[in-house]
This record gives sequence, structure tokens and C-alpha cells, in this order.
Amino acid sequence: MEAAGLLQFIIPELREGIGVTQNLHHIYTVWEHNVRALATCPSRKLSVRLAALLHDVAKPRTKRGEGYRSTFYNHDHVGARMTRVILTRMRYPRAVVEKATLLVDNHLFYYNVDEVTEASVRRLVKRVGLQNMDDLMAVRIGDRLGSGVPKAKPYKLRHLEYMIEKVSQDPLSAKMLALKGTDSLRRSLFQPARRSVLCWISFWRKSSRTQSVIRARRFWPARESLLHTIRKNCAAWPSRPSKKRRLPKKKRSRRSTM
Repeated sequence: MEAAGLLQFIIPELREGIGVTQNLHHIYTVWEHNVRALATCPSRKLSVRLAALLHDVAKPRTKRGEGYRSTFYNHDHVGARMTRVILTRMRYPRAVVEKATLLVDNHLFYYNVDEVTEASVRRLVKRVGLQNMDDLMAVRIGDRLGSGVPKAKPYKLRHLEYMIEKVSQDPLSAKMLALKGTDSLRRSLFQPARRSVLCWISFWRKSSRTQSVIRARRFWPARESLLHTIRKNCAAWPSRPSKKRRLPKKKRSRRSTM
């Protein structure tokens, strides 16, 4: 498309990387690196290949300095926003746009065997999603091979795959738990919160009966059982005592002194 002069009308953001040199970790320009990353990406999924092509699209806009010491801080997050705009403009499906944006936003994850713990791996898996980890690894492999590195998967990535498989057996969220709240209630592992009910009743005694019923319906899911408890424990609910009317004081007549 670039040779035919069509790229400037389809993805002009990619053309910004033509001739833009990088730091000491790369031997190619930003444009050449993006194209090589797409060519060496091992995945055949559309969203993954789009992420490999656009993973460094924001480097020309975030570049600071020149030469081998130049920096590209936050180019992953800026590139994720640009990826969303580009793919939305090209009318890709929403699922493809969201997946490619997620991969571009997290393609710069840091992992070192001696420094990163299991907790950080859990946070990475929770942020990206266990079902997307293989696709993220494919983007990283394309990124490495597109940089001129001969080895696609070094020891660090192999160890990360081992850690991902290890922590994937742990429940990363409440949805992964085999036991649910309804199961525990059904098996009578937890008794009803009787003390809480009595506290609510003592609170409602201070107000009128109508207001207490309204609060019960509003704040308690099992309102029928709670109302039954209220009626059972407070059958003879005393009504609020009415205030006594004070009669006006009689004015004392002053007798005139003779």
C-alpha cells in the first residue's frame, strides 16, 4: 500500500514511523519494525495481527531525544488509544477493536525471573484475561523477531508461561470459585444474621410503624421474612405517645391596693 501510495489514505498514522530511528534495543526504524513484527507474528488471528502491526504506532509521537538514548515513554497506552481510533475508522467489528486495543495496551509488560513475583503475574492475568495470554505472547514474539532478535522465545518468556499456568489454577476472582453463596446457605454453613435483624428492629422502634415497614422493603432483599420477624417480635408495638396539650396559663388578676 505504501508503494502504491494508498497507505496515506487508509492508515496515515503508520506513515509517521517512516525514517524514525529508535534506541539501542532496535536496529530498524519504527516503520520497518512494525512491518517486520506483522510478518513474524506466529498467530493467524486478525485481532492479534492487527495488534502486532500497530503495537508501536505511537512511538513517533512519544519520542524524546535522538540517537541510541531516545525514549518512548507511555507509547503503549497512547498506541492503544490510537489503535481504537484507527480500527473504528476502518469499520472493524467491535470485538476485534477491543481485543487489538487490549493487546497493544499491555504488550510492554515487564517480566524478569528474579524480580517478578506470583502476585504480579496474577495481576497481569487478571488485567489481560487468561484467555488472551497466548495472544499477548504472540504479539511479544512478533515484537522480538521484528527487532532483529534471533531467538523468538527466550528463557524469560518460557518461565512466564510456566508461571501463568501455575497461577491459573488459583481463583483470580470470585467468579472462579466453585462454591457460591447460595450453596453455602443451602448447606447451612452460615446461620441467618439474627443479630442484625434485632438491631434493625431496635432501630425501627424509634420511628413509627409505617416508616419501619417502608425501610424494610427498601433495604432488605428478603423483605417478607424480615417483615414476618418484625410482626412476630413486635406484635404489641407501642404507638408513639402523643404529646399532651398544654393549657394556657390563667392570668392572675392583680388586686389593686387601696
